[in-house]
Amino acid sequence: MSLTNQELTIIIPAYNEERRISRTVHKYAKYFNKTGIDYEILVIVNGSKDKTNNVVSKLCKKYPTVLRYIEYKEKIGKGGAVYNGFLHANSNYIGFTDADNSVPPKQFHKLFKEIITSKKDAVIASRSMTDSIVVNKNITRKLISFLFSLTVELFFDLGIEDTQCGGKIFKNEPIKMILPKLFITDMAFDVNILTELKSSKYTISEIPITWVDDKNSKIGSPLKTGYNMFLSLLKIKLNQVFPPKNSQNLNSTIYKIPSIRNS
Repeated sequence: MSLTNQELTIIIPAYNEERRISRTVHKYAKYFNKTGIDYEILVIVNGSKDKTNNVVSKLCKKYPTVLRYIEYKEKIGKGGAVYNGFLHANSNYIGFTDADNSVPPKQFHKLFKEIITSKKDAVIASRSMTDSIVVNKNITRKLISFLFSLTVELFFDLGIEDTQCGGKIFKNEPIKMILPKLFITDMAFDVNILTELKSSKYTISEIPITWVDDKNSKIGSPLKTGYNMFLSLLKIKLNQVFPPKNSQNLNSTIYKIPSIRNS
């Protein structure tokens, strides 16, 4: 079942986020209810082992007109969660943000205003531009981000300073057009999206935001995370050099799509 056609869909992937998802949804709903934008929030509960699903279900009762959610019993990765959010969203503009509220709603609204005024096909948040403000960013995350960005630029020459910031928004048509080409489910899925947009000649704007690092955000083992993300970048590069004859996207190969809930 697809969402009704709205002006904006905000996708929030949630894996074991029982402690943070409520705060983020409250902040986003409170903020966007005041903007006059015809919007909705779509939470994708991704194989959570805690009570994230129960928390979101209760939130839907508080915000029945703007909040929906999908629960996946199996762990499908952040990329898989966002991908399936794209599948269900029919809004004119579709974006995603993180469950930890590292991109506050005011900053996400900044992305929305930029895509409206700039006429670009995609607008992405950046923590690395001159006017970006980063609050509480830890050294480990900063090092991983630097090395990852260096590798991305070496492999793909995207001309983007920060591919991984958890705040992005797209026009409906471009993101729907590239969905069949997406296949990365881990945290490197952003690069998968951006490389496909660029190769399809869609336009991308990167803008500075104020980003708040949540000390409770988890990146797992730095070595393991870095290794897995490097492998994903390698897969994307090989896919560019040796395109598969029969392209198979995430939806056709991995996931059955459950229905959207609002209770």
